Amino acid sequence: MEFEPFYTTREVAEMFGVTVRTVNEWIRKGKIHAFTIKPRCRIIFTKDLDEFDKARLSKKEEKHNRYLDYQREYYKRNHDRLLKNHKKWYANNKESSKEYCRKYNSENKDKIREKQRKYRSNNKDKINAHQRKYYSEHKEEINAYRRKYNSENKDKIREYWRKYYSENKDRIKAQQRERYYKLKEAAE
Repeated sequence: MEFEPFYTTREVAEMFGVTVRTVNEWIRKGKIHAFTIKPRCRIIFTKDLDEFDKARLSKKEEKHNRYLDYQREYYKRNHDRLLKNHKKWYANNKESSKEYCRKYNSENKDKIREKQRKYRSNNKDKINAHQRKYYSEHKEEINAYRRKYNSENKDKIREYWRKYYSENKDRIKAQQRERYYKLKEAAE
């Protein structure tokens, strides 16, 4: 004969991080089904405890969703006022908030970079798709900006590439040779 696993009220209280009195209150209200085996000793079967836990979690989730809905509605109704207050606060505290951000970024530079690397590696396809979409939508603007930048900084760019080529001359020639031979093999 097999016995179904069960817990005492004390064990259930430890599991949920509440007092034994609270568990007894749940039993009295009918939230948990328990059996009294002798005075002041109750047992709760695992299946009953699982049902209670599911119901408790769904109520918590429902409550949380109601809270989120309330927040969304609140922000929709008061968006303009909140934005105005935020802009006003930022205008008054611009320097201190910028200083705080600089300080935070300098102190947590490695953490921030690691987070960014992790995000980029996990969302590579998503980021690439977004960049392609953005480029296709703003192609003309981007190209106009590039042309403008290149014409304004022509000398700087030329100097940069001269320096780059002089430092990496051998490596560049090797790459060019390699590409040439690959193309030649592909053509044959």
